[in-house]
Amino acid sequence: MRTDLNELRSFLTNEFNKKLEYNSSYSKNSFARDIGISATSLNEFLSKKRELSFKNIDTIFKYLNSKLHCSWCDKEKGEVDFLIGGPRNQYICNDCVDRCNQIAKSGKKIDS
Repeated sequence: MRTDLNELRSFLTNEFNKKLEYNSSYSKNSFARDIGISATSLNEFLSKKRELSFKNIDTIFKYLNSKLHCSWCDKEKGEVDFLIGGPRNQYICNDCVDRCNQIAKSGKKIDS
């Protein structure tokens, strides 16, 4: 039975490239760690040398379907205008960025 995962391969390549644009030192090893599979499996899958195991496919889909939320205030993606992705699947929302800018401008802590 042939498994056609070209769409997943393309999606993962695009996701990696987005993270690389954000952080030029981000590596495929880091990406593999973040999505929960081995770097060897990821590299060989992206280079079309082998297919992924069902376990790795399941792990990737769990990563992709995980709830995106702000790592600071815990608001979900649908509750804010946008989330900015950082390393290790951490995100900050536009509200928290605004709050950080207020803190930086005032030079003192703003209470919640």
